[in-house]
Amino acid sequence: TRAPVTDLLSNPDGTAKPISDVFEILEDGGVIGAEAFLDSEPLGNIPTTIKTVMMLDISNSISLSDLRLELDAALNVVRKEVKDGVGQAKLDENGDTIYSSNLFKGQQVAIYTFDGEITKIQDFTTDHIALTDAINSINPGSNSTSLYSAIVQGFTPLANSFSIDAVTYSYMLLITDGDDTSGTSTLGSAITAKGDLDLFVIAVGNDLDKDVLTQLVLGEVIAPADFPISPEKTAAASQRLFSVDDFSLLDAKLKQVATEASSFGDGIYLLYYGTPVRGGNHSVSVSIKNNIETCSDGWIEFAGECLVNLTGDFNATGFTNLTMELIVNSESVLEAGLSYEFNA
Repeated sequence: TRAPVTDLLSNPDGTAKPISDVFEILEDGGVIGAEAFLDSEPLGNIPTTIKTVMMLDISNSISLSDLRLELDAALNVVRKEVKDGVGQAKLDENGDTIYSSNLFKGQQVAIYTFDGEITKIQDFTTDHIALTDAINSINPGSNSTSLYSAIVQGFTPLANSFSIDAVTYSYMLLITDGDDTSGTSTLGSAITAKGDLDLFVIAVGNDLDKDVLTQLVLGEVIAPADFPISPEKTAAASQRLFSVDDFSLLDAKLKQVATEASSFGDGIYLLYYGTPVRGGNHSVSVSIKNNIETCSDGWIEFAGECLVNLTGDFNATGFTNLTMELIVNSESVLEAGLSYEFNA
């Protein structure tokens, strides 16, 4: 769940505060000593891969003209017109518009369609030309909608991973105008397949069950006794569930959602903690100093509980002294044997 946050690591003039002024680290219940250390950096400093499954409804409840609008909206996510000096689209020697990639740094996109069946049109790629050709190859589908199976199959190749060396963030972006009609899978199976990954849904029109879509994006089956769905859950779902009245409005909404989904790392920092212990089992707790321990509006709840600190256990067997290391995150390929100069 996203919530309002305050940048506690910066002074009003933009300079950085000592991390120890903001965070409290307890090891085995006690304050860490002088031999331990803390450091932090924005998630954006870590090489990041964004894996996006774009799942497109092509069932024949969507007219040919609306399907074209849907495909054009998908095209505008993966490519953009190249403009000349006065803002006009550049043309090639054949008079065709020239396009460049509209993908985010590190983003890989796969294209799927669903009607009565789920079809992978294009596997993960950073190539906007391949994605363009794949989207343009899509034809109208059948008179069935396998919404739940689409979610199950679309999430199969997705996983998140976070380490100090690399980050992979995966999500599905699904467009549909109707409910599941095929019965080839279930709501529960779709939610299980989604797990803790992000699902962004754009619902087109009014011929669909928003309660079902709310459960899908939240990743939980809501019991009949808990209907109508609470305003709190509806508000939480609104960060992942979007609606447009018709396909003519899809293009702008899809661009908005794609941008929001790929900005997942904004405001996320990695906190590094070095311990002097070299053996045995230990516990560690991280919290913000002078934090207000309440789950009032805007605070994050995790597993139904107010999240005011992070705790974990570790075994220090095999821990060694730290070695100095320089990591360069560059968009250019650095060739071995050459000298480079970096300024910071």
